[in-house]
Amino acid sequence: MDAWWGALPVFDKILWGISVFSSFTFIIQTLLTFIGVGDHDGEIGVDPDLQHDVGGDLDADAGSFFLGYFTIRNLIAFLLGFSWGGLVFVEQGLSKFWVVLGGTIIGLVFVAAVMAIMKGLSNLMSSGTITLKEAVGKEGTVTIMVPGKMEGKGKVNVSIRGKLMDLAAITREEETLKRGQQVKIVALSNEQLVIEKYL
Repeated sequence: MDAWWGALPVFDKILWGISVFSSFTFIIQTLLTFIGVGDHDGEIGVDPDLQHDVGGDLDADAGSFFLGYFTIRNLIAFLLGFSWGGLVFVEQGLSKFWVVLGGTIIGLVFVAAVMAIMKGLSNLMSSGTITLKEAVGKEGTVTIMVPGKMEGKGKVNVSIRGKLMDLAAITREEETLKRGQQVKIVALSNEQLVIEKYL
């Protein structure tokens, strides 16, 4: 084993490291999701409409649009596909350019697949016994920033029947509700939770 590892080029070692890390993390995420601890990503957790705190000089709408896709779950899915796909291409003797390009394409395919699976889980949840109406009146925590004045969607983590769920949320507040902000769900509008700051 040591001899095999020692003989690997640095590039291959990096791919193997990423593949082991992403595989382990993906398995843990999957287990947590199915036992109700992980989020179900009501809108895949990567819905392009979901907003995130971008900061910096990026335009808020454009940055939020991009970062709506950037979740830990999607990152792990991408790394999983990228690393294992890259290793397959390495075994085929392809150059680093084609390994990176091919791995990137496979990584994106993995992300799309995870998004579809999480969307399916979300649909199962919404068609089951738990309804969004049950969240009204409860307190929660913002996990993806919620733009003020109903200008976009974010996400709020709320416990319903003992299960922690990340659900789409909007707010009528003048200011943007930042990640980590304690909020209260006050209404339901178009299958989205309406939240306000919890004082």
